Amino acid sequence: MGDIPFGYRSTDSRVPPEIVPGEGEAVRRAFEHYAAGNRSMLDLADELSAAGLRPRSKQGHEFFSKATVAGMLSNPFYVGDITYHGEVIGRGQHEPIIGRELWDKVERVREERARKPQVYGARPKRPYLLAGVAVCSGCGAPLWANTTGGGRNSYYRCSSRSRGGICSNQKTSCRLEQPENEVSTLFSRLELPPSWRQRVEALARKSSTTKDGDRERRRLDEKIRRVRQGLLDGVLDNETARREVLAAEVALATLREQDDAHIQEAEALTDIHQLWPHMIMEERRDLVRLVLAKVEVDLRTGGVEGLTPKLAFAPLFRVLAEEEDRLISVCDWRPRGDSNPRSPA
Repeated sequence: MGDIPFGYRSTDSRVPPEIVPGEGEAVRRAFEHYAAGNRSMLDLADELSAAGLRPRSKQGHEFFSKATVAGMLSNPFYVGDITYHGEVIGRGQHEPIIGRELWDKVERVREERARKPQVYGARPKRPYLLAGVAVCSGCGAPLWANTTGGGRNSYYRCSSRSRGGICSNQKTSCRLEQPENEVSTLFSRLELPPSWRQRVEALARKSSTTKDGDRERRRLDEKIRRVRQGLLDGVLDNETARREVLAAEVALATLREQDDAHIQEAEALTDIHQLWPHMIMEERRDLVRLVLAKVEVDLRTGGVEGLTPKLAFAPLFRVLAEEEDRLISVCDWRPRGDSNPRSPA
């Protein structure tokens, strides 16, 4: 009546599924620990994964997650029942892993926790500065923000465990003050150095996208020359030539706008160091999202390990990285060598 859950195996479709010894014991312990109230679903997921056990996942998850443990604790198959479209329709012929008393106790604990107000799920009193851009430096997974203790304690935590993944960091969360303060300090001191326009333009011209643009400009210039020559030679009529030249000139104007994008984006940050102290948190968060694609946080120390600016701001950040007493003193960010010339990092 459905898939065989973790803890069981079927060797013959004509006989009931049998319990897998190691897995069955792990399932029983998970129910017992949860019923005792001293383990969360995430704790149980970590313990199962650490024991070398792997879930039966159609999505290909290699590790247990909060979702897979929740599915385990709510599956009546373990108490001997069988279901159809989510409804228990009777007793199965397979051997149950847990008893009815333990099943009922787990059900009561689940219901009590579901009714209990979840402080961490409440809307925070202020937005998180690095929401949407913070990632774990250990595994690259997004960092989720949590507030506990009635809003007194706020953290960034790695989302890898909840998604059934694994992270190399032993520590899975950090208080938000240090990474937010470092990024805030960066923007409050972000002052453009002298002659930044020329240096940003020079760096932008080295990018492959600008080289592609140079080739396209030469092609359009040559097209305009050929169309005008065709008009003089009588090969093209006036209307056709006019349309061709107009289309090429519009394309050239678009390329010029793209060339100016790096300068225009940088100019938007000209007075940020003066405006930052007067901005509200929502404005600061939106600015961080506008400028940065990624902020890597080391959960072991709570510090910012690296930054990846948005593509339009990449040349500016490379210029800022040359200023030893500015950006680098804040978070030790330096442009990394990259085999991909289109990468902003």
